[in-house]
Amino acid sequence: MNEELIFSLLLGVIMFAVAVMAFWRGLIHWKRGGGIKDKVLMMVMFVVSAFATVSFWTWVIDLSSG
Repeated sequence: MNEELIFSLLLGVIMFAVAVMAFWRGLIHWKRGGGIKDKVLMMVMFVVSAFATVSFWTWVIDLSSG
């Protein structure tokens, strides 16, 4: 395996982990839902999760295409 492929795989794992953790934190803030701070944090975490998920799948498609 070359160095670039190892770096790409590590980056993909990190993106997937960030997406899962951000989604989980967003759900926690959604369940608490006490005030405006929780709602803002929930939205931020869902946006981060969506961005990381799109980045991950873009990376997978790019890696598989060549």
